[in-house]
Amino acid sequence: MLVTVHLSGLKGPDGSEAFPFEVPEGATVNDLTAHLGFSQDAVMLVFVDHDLATLGTPLHDKATVSMSAFLCGG
Repeated sequence: MLVTVHLSGLKGPDGSEAFPFEVPEGATVNDLTAHLGFSQDAVMLVFVDHDLATLGTPLHDKATVSMSAFLCGG
């Protein structure tokens, strides 16, 4: 399955923030984060097709996945 990934505060495998990415059939958000090399605690928010998602949210072909890193401020 091919999904489109958009990252905020994170970098993809080639350093980009938006890119297509192939995932196996039945993959979840958790599987995608692992394939991208992100630890679970590196990602604060995930949206799949503009809907708030969890690590267990299943992905589908042509899904748009947006991930944001944890941010700190003071």
